[in-house]
Amino acid sequence: LEVASGTGRNLDYYNFGGFGGLLSVLAGVLGFRREEDVVTKLVLTDKSEEMVKTAINKVTKMGIKTDVEIDVGDSSDLSRFADNSFDTVVDTFGLCSFDDPVKVLVEMQRVCRKDGGVILLMEHGRSNYWEWLDKVLDEGRDKHVEKWGCEWNRDIDKIINDSGLLVES
Repeated sequence: LEVASGTGRNLDYYNFGGFGGLLSVLAGVLGFRREEDVVTKLVLTDKSEEMVKTAINKVTKMGIKTDVEIDVGDSSDLSRFADNSFDTVVDTFGLCSFDDPVKVLVEMQRVCRKDGGVILLMEHGRSNYWEWLDKVLDEGRDKHVEKWGCEWNRDIDKIINDSGLLVES
């Protein structure tokens, strides 16, 4: 499952078999790729109907033979999916845009398998290391939210901790 999948920007990174996507290549370089990592079914969901339409067209143009389901949906309400129904749940750069990012992470945990499932996040937000950068993010926040819908100064560490998600690296 990929939440906030947008226009299907990550489709190139999934391993659909054959030579695999870029994510598969990177995983192999890092020693994480296994043959069983080939995606056999992919569910993409996004709250924007226009983005979902674009993703559907991208899947068609790419000629992906894997079972891909794409729908319009709110990532904070994944009730249409049963508990423990996905072995991998992905979100890239979504926590900055969700109305309630903690609720989204809680839902992601609920639908992710407890026995070996993984949640993959690639996010951006407060640095917690460079005060000058946080100041820049804070000063530009309102204009950035207005233009892009992205609260780029959110404290991702706090959001993750508040959700109860355990981070492994």
